[in-house]
Amino acid sequence: MPRRAFLNSNGGYYIGELLSKWSFEEIKTKETKLLTLIENFSTFDKRSFGRQIANSPGAQTLKELLFISDESTVIHKWHKLIIDLTMNAFELRDAYGRETIDRVIQEYDSSDTKLKLLTLFTHDPWGRQQLRIAGGLGLIMEGCSKDSFDTKTFFIAKNLSYLMHDKECLIMICRNDAFMDKILFLLQKYCNETNEKDCPAPESRITLRPDSPNFLQHLEEKRQNMNVTNFYVDFADLEASIPAAQGSSSPRIRSAWSPSASLTSASPSPSPSSARSTFSDDDSDAWTTLHPKKEDIGWYSDSEEDEEKKEMCRENRRDKIVMYLLDVIDWLTHYPENHLQLLRKPVFETLVSIFSTELPISYISKACRSIKRLIRSEESLPHLFDLKLHLLIISLIRRPCLMHRYADRCHRCEDRRKFGREVIQELSLQANSVPGWNFMQILLKSDDPDTQFYAWSTALTLIRDLQYRSRLFYFYDVLTKLFDTFKSILLKAADEGNKLLNIESEQEEEESQNSTIIESVHQVRVAFLKENESKLKAILFSFASLLSHKMQSTILETQTEPFPLDNTDEICRLENLEILPQKQIRFKNVNGDLLVTADRDSLCRFSEYYRGMFENDFAEKLGQQQDFVIGNEGIHIRDEQFIKFIHLLSGCKKSQCVAVDETSTCVSLIYLADKYLATELLETMFLPTGIAGRFITGSTLSSFAPIMMTCLSTHGRFSDLFFFVFLRYASMNEIFDTLSASLSFHSGDTFCDLFKEFLERCISSLPIHPSYRLWI
Repeated sequence: MPRRAFLNSNGGYYIGELLSKWSFEEIKTKETKLLTLIENFSTFDKRSFGRQIANSPGAQTLKELLFISDESTVIHKWHKLIIDLTMNAFELRDAYGRETIDRVIQEYDSSDTKLKLLTLFTHDPWGRQQLRIAGGLGLIMEGCSKDSFDTKTFFIAKNLSYLMHDKECLIMICRNDAFMDKILFLLQKYCNETNEKDCPAPESRITLRPDSPNFLQHLEEKRQNMNVTNFYVDFADLEASIPAAQGSSSPRIRSAWSPSASLTSASPSPSPSSARSTFSDDDSDAWTTLHPKKEDIGWYSDSEEDEEKKEMCRENRRDKIVMYLLDVIDWLTHYPENHLQLLRKPVFETLVSIFSTELPISYISKACRSIKRLIRSEESLPHLFDLKLHLLIISLIRRPCLMHRYADRCHRCEDRRKFGREVIQELSLQANSVPGWNFMQILLKSDDPDTQFYAWSTALTLIRDLQYRSRLFYFYDVLTKLFDTFKSILLKAADEGNKLLNIESEQEEEESQNSTIIESVHQVRVAFLKENESKLKAILFSFASLLSHKMQSTILETQTEPFPLDNTDEICRLENLEILPQKQIRFKNVNGDLLVTADRDSLCRFSEYYRGMFENDFAEKLGQQQDFVIGNEGIHIRDEQFIKFIHLLSGCKKSQCVAVDETSTCVSLIYLADKYLATELLETMFLPTGIAGRFITGSTLSSFAPIMMTCLSTHGRFSDLFFFVFLRYASMNEIFDTLSASLSFHSGDTFCDLFKEFLERCISSLPIHPSYRLWI
């Protein structure tokens, strides 16, 4: 007889009746044919078979089998089979009743079977109520693993989804600190395992970003390409890229059966009948297609025979556990009663860390919404300012691909930064409310130096309302106070490095030993700056929040004309120029080697320094000096770099002579052009699309720091670009290197003065309306 026809004839009821008449001792000790029969029907249709056997006398026999603690293979098969049927048929859970829950709690011995049975009762409202009253929910939470994504934890996390709309159970979960710590630990463990895997290594592509050279030119090309593209081709490609929709259907309608139900009731009668009900399983194949079969219970069984299977699917199980647990946190944030317990640093750290994981973007968005619900809570203000949440979020969303100026941005990191901005916007809205400003003023007037310091940073970052912002700058002068702290840290770092310097012995050291001392001083200063990393983050992140869209557009103004040095040819001006002996200017290094011979008229044309030297009665002109020794420069300049500079002053355009292919060459050219007053060359290099702007990135800031301190020509447009990159595209390690490099010149005073002047212009460019968007 076909199995479908047997089930349509209510065959499960007769199997259950046969089970109740079978010898119980034989059932629990031998693999009877009845066990094989039940396994076959359970595999074929768990829902229908479980529903029919629940109304038979065999349901009590199945319940008694669950309480047998024997670890034999037969009992293990029975337990696996019964748990599977109980999970899929609510009628079987109804047949067990509340007394089963009480009995499991009384006889609880931490076995997998009893724990899973308790967990299955979370599917029903009456079961959840009884678990909460009798203490079963506490046992379930205790059964969750503390530090591993094992199969038991998967089963518990999966079935917690049935508590979504049970307010009392969710409140009980939130009050259980031990279980919340388990959830946070598992989520944080997942973040630590996956947060570095999906962000690709930065690849330098200078045409992808709005601040890259010739951006407008490339943008116009893309627009032209779009105008000549046939729409139907794009639409066809788009349609082909959309995956086919998978069939889905709503869950079965839960309808209880009663003996008095008609032939068209929700379930078949327990007695044999040829009539078919409205919700009978006539089309099981179609139903199976629309309703995918639930995961096999063996997939999350803790038996030894499943070890190989568990190892194969560990990562999938881990990802699902994290999704289920993140759902739990999300449900908890929906109820204001839980907010006071959730306003803790580990909760926010974990939710923000989710931004950097490999989870689907929908779950990252869910974590963002959970944070925003907590921020909107009435009790959130004291906790949010105490947790320094804005600093935590900014730190975690500063991903490597976002820090590299010319790297192609990872779309996932862009989404994370968008969510981070939304969270900080919510924080800003809270801080700019009347209660938020009042509480902020209390922190700003605090007697505790640390509290007051972080209040300055928080206020500068979050206060965006014009009325409150004016009071902040006028009454509290937070920018000056933060700068004083910033400058004091730099001065202390400089003093730490100076302790290694001995001026008298330094003059006697050889050059190699001198470079070793300089490197040691650099390392000492960087180490001291890292000790103050928390304060530097608070200061610099708050400064970065002052960068408005208007200021960014002004600094990163682009032009479509190419950089003049790129217009090269293959003719060297110096090699093919016949220079009269009396007009030859010869440059030598400290060893007396001739580097290059240039024309005096060309040098005078492009350099005000040489023009003043040879057109006025100076010693060089009166003495008809033609030989100059190079080597006493303020920074280290290689011979080939100086030769390149002379070629540029002579008007040479040969690519091999004037090509700038590394940062040190660019820095040397700027320094030499400033020293020898090559104004036209400086203006060319400092164009928005000039060579200097191309080379300045977070990793090269420390190389440009010396000329920022020593060359007046860099103050202005170039210094604005320098500090913009310093705040937007530099990692903390790159910031430390840059600050250490700046300390070698006047203890960083010039750096601080230029930096403060730049920030004051940023403040003046802030919109007068309350714009809460931060350009992180």
